[in-house]
Amino acid sequence: MTDPNHEPVHPVENPIDTNILVAAASKPTRRTEDRLNVPKSSCKAAGFLPGNTAYVVDHDPAGVVQKPVLVLLKAKPENPLGECTVSKDGRIRVTPAALKACGLEGNKFEFDGGEGKIVVRRAP
Repeated sequence: MTDPNHEPVHPVENPIDTNILVAAASKPTRRTEDRLNVPKSSCKAAGFLPGNTAYVVDHDPAGVVQKPVLVLLKAKPENPLGECTVSKDGRIRVTPAALKACGLEGNKFEFDGGEGKIVVRRAP
């Protein structure tokens, strides 16, 4: 090659760098397909806007809805189980760990809310 800036490529003794594999395996992954997507309409009805924080609790502060329930609150409660950020598209994505912590498992849910909260229950 006649390019004066060209650096020759030397053969690699070990084609797989195990340090890269270990680093990649230790990174936390964010899979969106296993998360519960709270509809944009429910988020909007509760007053959540993109970028807002939604606090996760396992009870209805008003005491109307019985457990198991997951409630997303706009105002920070005393001891939230976790928090979620409202995405750019206006949805809230709840992790499977948050659902399990609230006693909710399955894949069919009902959403209800307004005035700063969204209530998530198992659908019958």
